[in-house]
This record gives sequence, structure tokens and C-alpha cells, in this order.
Amino acid sequence: MKKEKQIFGVNMSGLFNAEIGFGEAIRNNLKALKKVGIPAKPINFNMQLNHRLNDTSVSFEDNVNDYPVNIVHVNMDTIWSFLKEKSSDFFEDKYNIGYWAWEMEEFPDEYIEYFKYYDEIWTCSRYCLDSISLKSDIPVIDIPHPIDIQKKDINENFDTGLSADCYHFLFIFDYNSLIERKNTLAVIDAYEKAFGKENGKVKLVIKTSIPGHHLSKSRNKVKTRIGDNTSIIYKEEMLRRSDLLALMDKADCYISLHRSEGFGLTMAEAMALGKPVIATGYSGNLDFMNVNNSFLVKYKMIKHEYDLSVLPKNNYWSDPDTDHAAELMNFIYENQSFAKEIGQKAKEDIQNYFSLEAIGNKMKKRLDIIENVILPERDSYEVKNNLIKLMSENKILQKRVTYLEKGFYNRARKKINEILKKIKGRN
Repeated sequence: MKKEKQIFGVNMSGLFNAEIGFGEAIRNNLKALKKVGIPAKPINFNMQLNHRLNDTSVSFEDNVNDYPVNIVHVNMDTIWSFLKEKSSDFFEDKYNIGYWAWEMEEFPDEYIEYFKYYDEIWTCSRYCLDSISLKSDIPVIDIPHPIDIQKKDINENFDTGLSADCYHFLFIFDYNSLIERKNTLAVIDAYEKAFGKENGKVKLVIKTSIPGHHLSKSRNKVKTRIGDNTSIIYKEEMLRRSDLLALMDKADCYISLHRSEGFGLTMAEAMALGKPVIATGYSGNLDFMNVNNSFLVKYKMIKHEYDLSVLPKNNYWSDPDTDHAAELMNFIYENQSFAKEIGQKAKEDIQNYFSLEAIGNKMKKRLDIIENVILPERDSYEVKNNLIKLMSENKILQKRVTYLEKGFYNRARKKINEILKKIKGRN
């Protein structure tokens, strides 16, 4: 009987409710698939983020992964939590894609074992691709994050606290992403080199998350470094998505002096809002930033000498030049019209190359290969294997029958010979 072809589509699972970068990324990836006509079903996964699950923009049907393809949008070190919540049955008889990001030059050997759960990996930048693919025995595909910001997404009534008579540089980070990697202190260094302290015209706005107790030392480092500089506006709060976009839209320039980024979502979002962006000229952000649409900061490569959370020692990342960053901050402040032109070019590039449709079409091309080439070949391979197995079992059965037949014949012959001997003995 011919096997009925399953309706093609994607089950996408991840942190849909989370108001963090990974949550925004998966929500936009889901929208990108639907934008280009790929049936896509959201499957929620919450992990341990109960206090950060405030986004309700995605609705869920039954959390059953009916389609033949799974896209599991969680990082490699989260797979055990995912399996605990969903069980290994989630992966059974599916084409499984993991969507990963990695922020260092070399992918750790300890994560190699996680490839076994997937048929291929998608990742958000060529930087991640270079790192992950060198250790992978399965395909690794570059599928960047789509950026989707509409005017209606911005809460224009939100009070950002930023005055209209000051120029504001903005930096956003999450303590869970590590101040060492985000390089928060370097942003403060560059600002003070450019504008000093107690500057009434130029402010630095640092927006961050509320850190857990385990990150209190990091918080103390940032607060101590800011000290009594009243020109630095420190905002430690959880903002709804529309309020965060209002803050970004109100700022004049975005800055990131990261040591490494898998993608660099806040930079791309600031560009989508038409803001000039200053950023380290290294890692994932180079997929959407260049000398024509942004202000890239010089850097040198340094060795990471100690274990830092999930980031192992003896790896490499960048050390951005804070003197150069200060020069760029000064230049932008002194040449605001030119900076706005660069911001406009940035907005156009994001709209052209990182829209829902642009990234959705990239996903669609790969999914077409999976649907029309890989899955049929895999089905054919399984049929062939089953046929070979059946033929092998048949041959084994034939040999067994022959063996039994020979055994029966030999025993019968022996019995006849014994009877003949007895007959001869009587004669």
C-alpha cells in the first residue's frame, strides 16, 4: 500500500513568550515563514524564565508537532531542558533542525554531542557558521534573524525620560549575556573620553535588565564604574517590547562595543529605526553592518584566558579601541546631519536584506530542498533498507528450511539404515 504523503510544514519550538533577544528572534522567524507561505506551527517552550514571559503576541493551538519538520529554536546547552519538557518523542520520525548561536571563534568540543539530536543546524550569521560548521558532522546553514519593526509597534505615549534638548547615545544589554562579552565598561570609557563628566548636552543612556542575585557582582562593577557621573542615565528595568522600541526611537545614536556577537539584534533594530550605529567591527554584526551604513570601531584580537559562564577559556574575541570609539562619538555629535544620512542608509539596508520576506525566502529555499530532495531520498532509503532487510530475512529463512530439510533427510536415512541392518541380521 502506498504511503500517503504528509502535508509539508514546520513545527517551530522555542521561547515565544520571552521578552529577550531569543524570544524576539523566534517570533520574527515564525512571521517570516508565514510571510512566504510556509505552513508553520508554534510550539511553546518556557524553560526557567517564568518572570520574563510577558509577550503574548503568539497564540498556540495544541502544542502538537504535526508537521514533518521541527525547528527547535533553543541553544545547544538548553537541549536537556527541552527534552525534559517535550521528551525525545518530539524528535521521532521528524526532520530536526536546531537553531543555534555561538559567540566565540571556536565551538567547544563539549557541545559536539548535541549534533546527534538534529539533521541540520541553522545559525544566525556567517560568524556563527564558521565556528559551528568546523566541528559539525551535519549541514550548518546561515539563516539570519529577520528584523520587523512597524510604526504601530512603538508606544509613542511611553515616557522615556530623555529630554529633547540633549543628544543621547544608547546602549542596551542583558546581565545574563555577561558584561564581559557585552563590554559594558568600555562603552562608559569611550563616552567619558569623548565628553567627560557632567556634560549637559550629551548623555549616555545604559538600559539593562534586572539582574538575578548570581549577577550582583556584575551589577556592582557597572554601578561603581558609572560612579557619580550624572551624564550617564542608568535604566535597570524590564520594559515591554513597545516601550523598549520607544526608548530606542527616542535616542539619537546607538553604540555597542561588544567583544563578540552571534548576530547583534539591538544594533540591527536600531538601524531599522534609522539610527546611526557605532559598533565593534567584528563578529555577527558584520553581516548587516559595513562602512556605508554604520560606524565601525577598530579592534585587536585577544585571548580569553578564563572560563566565563558557558564561554570556555582559551578562546578568542575582540578588544575594541575605546579611543577610536570616542572619536566616532564626537564625530557623530558634531556632524548630526551626516549621521542621520548614514542612519537612513542603514534603515534601507535592513529593509532590503533583512525583512520578513527576504529572510523568509531564504528559509523557503532551504525548506524546498528538504521537502523535495532530502525527505523523499530518506523515505526511499528507508524503503530500500526495509526491502534489503526483508530479502535478507527471506534468505536466512530459506537457509533454515534447507538446513531443516537436510536434517530431516539425514535422520530418515539413518533410521532406514538401522531398520535394514536389523532385517539383515534376522536373515
